[in-house]
Amino acid sequence: MVATPISIHLPRRLYAGLVVLVTTCVFLYAYENYSQSQSGYIGDAEISANDVGRSEYKPLQRVTSRSSDIVFYNKVGKCGSRSLVYLLRLLAPKNGFTATGENKTPNVTISLSFGQQSDLVDRITHLSRPATFYRHTHFIDFERFGYDNPIYINIVRQPLSRLISEYFFRRFGDEKRSKDTFRRKTERNQTFDECVLRDRIECRADTTFYIIPYFCGQDDRCRVRGRWALERAMENVEKYFLVVGLSEEYENTIKLFEAMLPRYFDGALEIYKTPGAIQSTKTRNKTLPSPEIVDMMNERLAIENEFYDFIKRRFYDMKRKYGITS
Repeated sequence: MVATPISIHLPRRLYAGLVVLVTTCVFLYAYENYSQSQSGYIGDAEISANDVGRSEYKPLQRVTSRSSDIVFYNKVGKCGSRSLVYLLRLLAPKNGFTATGENKTPNVTISLSFGQQSDLVDRITHLSRPATFYRHTHFIDFERFGYDNPIYINIVRQPLSRLISEYFFRRFGDEKRSKDTFRRKTERNQTFDECVLRDRIECRADTTFYIIPYFCGQDDRCRVRGRWALERAMENVEKYFLVVGLSEEYENTIKLFEAMLPRYFDGALEIYKTPGAIQSTKTRNKTLPSPEIVDMMNERLAIENEFYDFIKRRFYDMKRKYGITS
């Protein structure tokens, strides 16, 4: 027995309507996928707070060019950052750019959640351009959020020197302001040597891992002292940071900024060298540790020192390239 095909006869108007409906749905689906691929969006289901800090998390959009009209100074603490901020504010009206940012306060965190990163990226990318933005924060890859990365710049300092400066700044402040975050006078007057020998939290190896995360990024592993964080930080410097200067060579750092970013730093050295133009931020009551403590701390800071040496070599190469000899 041969089965007889069942045929359904629809009214012509209803049939035509179904054809239009199906065609429209197919078109909208294809258009949505195309739009998402162009914007870098990959769907809400693929992004969650759990994705933050995973190296296997893929960027939403891979862009090779930098946004040349935004400079992001994700400033490392106690490396001359306030002096550079003062300089940017003075240069902004002269060179015609916006200089804005956030100073470090109890409400400003340097390690950000996914949502906080997204908000900050959105804020920076919608600045009136050309612009510079400054803030203490670990590196953020803007491309994960579908935007071009800005031009990253920074300044670092010999790790032990930076740590000692921060140690005494927290107790006595600098020439601009006094500061005392300690309730007990004995804690405030504790020497750096005593801090190390008593194994206080400020001087332990696990709490002195500070500079590398600023370049490694927002991945949880960037805050764990080790080779992974070091290698990621070096990779990011080469890929995203146009210039990383040295606090110990501040004038040469400014010269390099002038040479590589004249749109923003033209005339910077002249202003910097003008007496009274830049407020002094020298830490008060700072005393050097004993040679034994220096050796002990340099062992604890070995991986930070390795990163600093990498930055130093890169800085010297750039100085030679731009004919900066002093």
